[in-house]
Amino acid sequence: TGGNTVGEWVKNFDVVYAADTNTRKIVNGKYNFSIGCVFKGIINQTHENGGNISCERYATYAWIWSGEYKIEQETWVRAIQKIQTEESAERRIGFVVDSDLGNLEAYSDRSQALLNDFFLPENFTLIYASADYSDEWTNQMIKNCDKVAGLDIEKNLPIIEGLDEKKLPVGTLIDLGIQVP
Repeated sequence: TGGNTVGEWVKNFDVVYAADTNTRKIVNGKYNFSIGCVFKGIINQTHENGGNISCERYATYAWIWSGEYKIEQETWVRAIQKIQTEESAERRIGFVVDSDLGNLEAYSDRSQALLNDFFLPENFTLIYASADYSDEWTNQMIKNCDKVAGLDIEKNLPIIEGLDEKKLPVGTLIDLGIQVP
């Protein structure tokens, strides 16, 4: 518990990722600017009953949007798709999130799609955490994602605010692409 120490249940995963998305209103509140940040946690099992985890920034996703979108799940799906290209389907992957707690069981048992027709892959397990706490490494991973996403929004907000509003279609999600640190 605490710090970057992980308990016995670390044996359930080969690697852990965490994702969080921050959003700011732009263009007089007509649009949203969102950045989703993903961290990768490398598990170092130091003994039979635990070990530690070291985290590094893995990916960043950015969108401008208006209308109704599940923007957290947009980040999750993009991150999972990227992870799937880099990790073997046999690897057991923990995926830490901090939203949609009411649907996590349905996502995890694959009875509900994460987004559109995208279901959680069989080798992924969702883990709920909160950036409001720092007691466990899962909460710390989410807190890191939240902090970095917020800093990225602040850094890019002047550029985004300078975009021509006439080029921003209403009711659409505009994918600004991926930036890998």
